[in-house]
Amino acid sequence: MNYIYLMGGLGNQIFQYFFSIYLANLTRQRSFLVVDWYQTNTQRKLLLQKLVRNAEFVSLSKLIESGLEVKPTKSEYVNPRSNCYIGHYISDEFTPSPQDIFNLFNLNTVLNDKCVLHVRGGDFLGLGSGLEVNYYERAIQLIPSNLQIEVVTDDLPFALSLLASPVIQSRNLVYSEIQDEITDFVLLASAKYVVCANSTFSLAAAMYASSLGGICICPPPIDYFNGVSVTDSRVSNLSSLMSKHKLRAAF
Repeated sequence: MNYIYLMGGLGNQIFQYFFSIYLANLTRQRSFLVVDWYQTNTQRKLLLQKLVRNAEFVSLSKLIESGLEVKPTKSEYVNPRSNCYIGHYISDEFTPSPQDIFNLFNLNTVLNDKCVLHVRGGDFLGLGSGLEVNYYERAIQLIPSNLQIEVVTDDLPFALSLLASPVIQSRNLVYSEIQDEITDFVLLASAKYVVCANSTFSLAAAMYASSLGGICICPPPIDYFNGVSVTDSRVSNLSSLMSKHKLRAAF
C-alpha cells in the first residue's frame, strides 16, 4: 500500500491527491491519504474530500498502532524503498492529463463568461512569496475590457491595498464577500478567464478551468516556497506543468 501524508491548504491537498493517483498507477497498489497532520494543525482544514472523487483517507498513527511498518520519505520524487510520502509534488509528471482532471473533481459546473482574479495574502506574505502589483496590471491587460473582474482572496485588506493602482481601478472590480475556500475554488474553476496568484490553490483551480476550455493566466513559474531560482528543479517542473495544462504566464 502507498500512503501520502496530506498537509497544507486545499491547493497542496489537491496536488498530493494527484500524486497519490500517479503512485497507485505506477505501483499498482492502492494509495491512501493520511490525515494526521490536521489533527494537530488548526490553521488549515482538510477540505479535499469535498472536491474530489474516490479518495481514501486513513489515520497513519492508528495503522502504526496496529503493526504497520512505515518507511517515510520527504523526497519530492518516487522512492521505491518507501511506502509513506511527505511532500508537495507540484510537477507535470504527477498531474493527470487535462482530459482526466475534469473527471477527478466532484464539481457540477460549467464554464461561464466571467473573470475571477485570486489574491493570496495572510500567512503567505510572511514567506516572501507575495506578488507585486505589476503582475496583476499585466494580467488584466489580457482580459476583455467589457468583463467585470471578481476578486477572491483570503486577505481582503491586503487585496484592496495591492489592487489600488489606477491601471487596475480603471476596470470594473467586485470583491467576493463569502471568503469560503470551497466556494472560491468553484468560482475560479468555472470562470472563462482565471488570473492566478502565486498559489497552488488557484493553480489547481486554473487547471480545472483550462480542462473546460478556460483561459488561465499565471505568474512566471518560480519556486513557490523559496523564491525565484531558475536552476531549481521545481521551477522547471512548474514550467512543464503550465505548458501541459495550457496556462499562460503574464510576463
